[in-house]
Formats: sequence, C-alpha cells, structure tokens
Amino acid sequence: MKLASLITAALLLAAPAVYAAHDISAPAKTVAAVQTEDLSFSLGTTFRTASVGDFFSNRYNFTLASDTYLDANITSNSVDLTGFGLYNALNGGLLLGGTQSVSRGVEKYTLTLDSLGAGSYYFLASGTILKSGASFAGNGVFEVAALPVPEPTTYAMLLGGMAILGAAARRQRQ
Repeated sequence: MKLASLITAALLLAAPAVYAAHDISAPAKTVAAVQTEDLSFSLGTTFRTASVGDFFSNRYNFTLASDTYLDANITSNSVDLTGFGLYNALNGGLLLGGTQSVSRGVEKYTLTLDSLGAGSYYFLASGTILKSGASFAGNGVFEVAALPVPEPTTYAMLLGGMAILGAAARRQRQ
C-alpha cells in the first residue's frame, strides 16, 4: 500500500512539469543578402505543435552590401507578440525597436529606417503562444539607396570652364 501511495504522489508532483511553458524558438534563419538591387523578403513561423504559454524568440539574419532603406512588418495569429526589433549582428545591440499597433484584434509591429548602412544585422521576433496552431508572418523590402549621378551637362560645364581657364592662362603668357 505504501508503494502505491508513493507512486501516486510522484505522479501528482511530476504532472505540472509536463504542462510548463517551453522555449520553442527556431534556429536562426537567413532572410536575404542584398547586393545591388531592391529586394522584398518574408519571414514567419507556424507553431503546429506548440502549447498555450510556450514562448519563442526567432532570429532572422541578413547582410547588406550598401546603404539601404528598410521597411518591415509582422502580424500575428493567436500569438502575443512581445517584440520585433532590428539588431546589429556584430555586438547584438538593438538598433531599432518595432512600433506596435492593434487593429480589429490583429497585432502588428512595424520597422522603418531611412538609411541602414552596409553590414550584418538580424531581426528578432518574440512572443507567447495563445492557442494551438498559432503563427506569425512578416514581410518587407530593402531598397538600395541610389547614388547621385552627375548629368552630362555637369561634365560639359566643367570642360567649358577648364577651356576658359586654359585660354586665359595662354593669353597671359603672350
């Protein structure tokens, strides 16, 4: 009888551990490597086997080859998003936190940055599962900053000015 009581007590004590929240973070993924053109991207995860209360912090790496405009957002379905930010991959420092908004029960985070320099970065999306089958998805665009290109008339004016200076110098020598 004592053995049955001990087994029952052990099972009752172990039961809450089964229902404890678990870290269900996915391994880091690469979003995109921008070289010389504009690029749209998408990110997200569906948590098919997650339980209510499970939590995650998913990382999405990317590398930029030049200055870029960034516009990104994520929305959730049955996920309590607790954060969405842009981080420097070299030191892990937060560069820009997402702006949160809720409309008709849909939670959304938005990131917009006019000039993001060349380098390695990552997005970090974190949250807690509210019900089974929860998901979050996001998309955005990297737009390469256009460098100013001089007009042909600029070069013509430069050559014209040099010609005038050359003529003036020649005249002075005579």
